[in-house]
Amino acid sequence: MIDTGFAVISGTGVTELAKWVDGYEDVEVKSTFGRVWLQLCSKGNLYFWHVNRHCASRPLAEAAYELAPFISTRPGYAWALALKGVRAALGISAVGMVNRKLTVGSVVIVTQYVTPKNGVDSFATLVPKPPPAFYRPWSKPFSPTLSQALFEACKEVGLTVQLGGNLDNILGPRFETDLDLCIARQLGIDVVGMYTVTRDSAYLGELGIPLACACVVTDDPSQPLPEGEVERIMALVAPGAFQAEVNVIERIGRQPGWTIPDAPEPVAGLRQRLELPEFAPR
Repeated sequence: MIDTGFAVISGTGVTELAKWVDGYEDVEVKSTFGRVWLQLCSKGNLYFWHVNRHCASRPLAEAAYELAPFISTRPGYAWALALKGVRAALGISAVGMVNRKLTVGSVVIVTQYVTPKNGVDSFATLVPKPPPAFYRPWSKPFSPTLSQALFEACKEVGLTVQLGGNLDNILGPRFETDLDLCIARQLGIDVVGMYTVTRDSAYLGELGIPLACACVVTDDPSQPLPEGEVERIMALVAPGAFQAEVNVIERIGRQPGWTIPDAPEPVAGLRQRLELPEFAPR
């Protein structure tokens, strides 16, 4: 088996993992941030890690679903992925449509987000005497290299996909008001989510792990939403998005000593403070 050094971070509606990989094993990881469950997945002779944001508190098959605003396992799963040697991550997330040129069921590879007014989560709040190194530029919260690769892979599997998009956040669990959406359109926002991808980007970035995310447009927040509609759309689109991410992992992960040139620099000394292994050539 080849250790790819990749992880897939999924969310709402991604419950059919056993159908999308050759096999997986639930792995429990304990840390000072709490207990989390990851899945070690195999596909051909490659393996990679998976975690579902909403179901990381217990083995995946138990489907211990937590609503986005109340996910209890962050930053535990980011720490756990780093402990397992993950060097790059690909995400799948359900989002609402703001840009009226988009369509429900399409995919946006987001490249920017609006930082929530209460700030982005950070390991700085969780380590004693955080160093000034946490104050740093963060102009590109997603990896352009991974985003381009994910865009191409989504096209190849037949998804309607847009490369480049702006994400805004709402804490939820309610959707946006009409005024929220009006302001978002004035700001050039394309999609809205419940602060999941943003948190992934922040925590992983501080650990030096680049991220690209396929955001699946599941609804128009201004319109009535039938019960189960988000899950229904995700059930249609998520298999293709997941396959696209596996294809990216296969293409990059097979290359000996691969690197992502635009990966964020880890916060100086943070991995050591968190008792995580430093990055090493593979």
